[in-house]
Amino acid sequence: MENSPLKTFGANVRELRKALGYTQESFAQHALLDRAFYGLIERGKQNVSLRTVCALSASLGVGPAELFAGIDSQQCAEWLAGPQPKEAD
Repeated sequence: MENSPLKTFGANVRELRKALGYTQESFAQHALLDRAFYGLIERGKQNVSLRTVCALSASLGVGPAELFAGIDSQQCAEWLAGPQPKEAD
């Protein structure tokens, strides 16, 4: 799904990071996150924990709610109704 909450969340994080002038690598280091893991977040390919949301919001200097801007209940419902990712064996 192209308009998934994960993609919107990642785009919000990317926009805020760029506004602060960080590269992906420098921001991942600032936020104490693995660079590859952080890249997956920005691309909307990584579901994150509340701990990671807090780390991102604190490092970006915004409240957690700003990271979820543009994600509404309809988008969530459509995402949940879609195909679920396969679990690793």
